[in-house]
Amino acid sequence: MSFSEKLIKLRKQHGFSQEELGYKLNVTRQTVSKWELGQTVPEMNKLISLSQIYGISLDELTNEDELNVDNTIKKDDIKIETENKTKDKDLRKILIPLIIVLIVIALILGIYKLKQFRTVNKAAGEILTTTKDVDEKSNNVFLSFINFIQEIITGQVKEQLEENKLDEIKQYNSKFDIYSGKQYGNFLDSLLEIVINNNKTQKEHIITVKYDQKETNIPEEIKIIKSQLEKLDEYEVTLDYDDNGYVNKVTIEFANESKFNQMKNDSQKNIQEYDKQFDELKDSVQQKIK
Repeated sequence: MSFSEKLIKLRKQHGFSQEELGYKLNVTRQTVSKWELGQTVPEMNKLISLSQIYGISLDELTNEDELNVDNTIKKDDIKIETENKTKDKDLRKILIPLIIVLIVIALILGIYKLKQFRTVNKAAGEILTTTKDVDEKSNNVFLSFINFIQEIITGQVKEQLEENKLDEIKQYNSKFDIYSGKQYGNFLDSLLEIVINNNKTQKEHIITVKYDQKETNIPEEIKIIKSQLEKLDEYEVTLDYDDNGYVNKVTIEFANESKFNQMKNDSQKNIQEYDKQFDELKDSVQQKIK
């Protein structure tokens, strides 16, 4: 698949029009069209922004191999595949030290039995003393080694669990991080839809939305906030995180009115001013006639 075809496929899979994608990247619709026609190529900063919007790496975006859309869109599939690989990796890390432990235990027991066998052939008066010394030394070596192995295994398991937790947090937050900063209202529709679905399914990671003095985590009330956002106006999005690192609050603040709405409001003001002047002129003419 060519790069331009991949751009078209990704945009359609995410439900963006060329104009919407242009707003997101601060370029015109014509620029997006030229990319998809293969007439021009996006600059590096635009390529980075595209990879963040579509949730894929820069290599996946620019590589002209067949794009696996399911892997870029279906986050749950990615999470399952990652979890399976992590489990296999964890199992190998735990099994290898255990096998080493079993081998060492077998060697220690063999040495211990050999020493006992040799001790039996000594004088009767030396048997008790020698056996006791061997037992104490063997037991001390064995216990020390077991403690050492336990510390290694416990440390590896703890470290792996921490890495898995960080990966889980990163995957969870990636759906929201791309919306941080200044955004157009039409893109906030996607953000709030993700929050609504999250609050319905992820009861352990509820997200609160704050906008215009209203703060709520109830899906139906978030839908009302969503309906209040102007599609072409700009908003500032701030993300807060809980003590474990998960996104738990989205704050939306009005930033700039769209040029279209500015023109609309200016036109309404001009019309009101013209109406006022017309009424004054009309009153003046009527008084002169009288």
